[in-house]
Amino acid sequence: MISTTLHLEHEDLPLTRVIRSVPEASIRVVPDASTDPNHDTHHFRFSAPDSDEIEAVMTADHTVSEFRMTSETMTGRIYAIEYTSQVVLVSPTVVEVEGLVVTSRSHEGGWKLRLQLGGYDALYELRDYIEDHEFQYDIAEIRQTSESELRSDDDPTQAQLEALVCAYRNGYFNDPREASLEDLAAILDISQAAVSGRLKRGCERIVRKTLIENDASWTLSSCWRFSGETPRKRNPEFHTIAGWAPTQTPRSTQKEGVTSPVTYHEFLVVPRNPQ
Repeated sequence: MISTTLHLEHEDLPLTRVIRSVPEASIRVVPDASTDPNHDTHHFRFSAPDSDEIEAVMTADHTVSEFRMTSETMTGRIYAIEYTSQVVLVSPTVVEVEGLVVTSRSHEGGWKLRLQLGGYDALYELRDYIEDHEFQYDIAEIRQTSESELRSDDDPTQAQLEALVCAYRNGYFNDPREASLEDLAAILDISQAAVSGRLKRGCERIVRKTLIENDASWTLSSCWRFSGETPRKRNPEFHTIAGWAPTQTPRSTQKEGVTSPVTYHEFLVVPRNPQ
């Protein structure tokens, strides 16, 4: 497990207008507040010199649909707030990667979140979502909370393998592609950002473990074959890592004095006996 502190800014994050218009106010999410079964409400604790000013700005905040005060103490007020459709949230993605928002409070024009995550893969997926939605962000710290979860593991995770197999079986790697990230996201029931991240990191781990860590020099070669036949050009000192990937349209080309319809292939090869 890892814990991290994340500072986020975005025009459509909840209460951004309030945070920026009343910088002296302190706003915290109340995570254990009960949820209204008839409304999608979120509870916040406000501490501010002028509570009336807070309500005036909330009325004009484009992320707030409705709000009502539920309690008041000497230190501030708690409001139940319903969001508009324009709001952009991070917490659902944290939940999607099986993380936990420990605390969330207003900070320097945005939100400061303390998160608990299962490992770096969860953090990478969250980062992909943040970057895809053009947040301004800063990861203030990353702290190990469990030695076993933080250890380096170059094998693809189960989630990455599931994404890669799903992509392969549904034609995502075909040329032209037979499935989009949106299609894969619907099949796996996760976001497009999560699918993209799992595919990228899964491929990265396979390449690193297969090639880099084995210290095998490698090269990218171009071969050709007659359509429907086995490869004509093959170096016995090398073996293929990647499968055949035919181009869309075979074309006639002269090679070694023979003019025939051929299909070009790009594939990765490594020495059979790396030094």
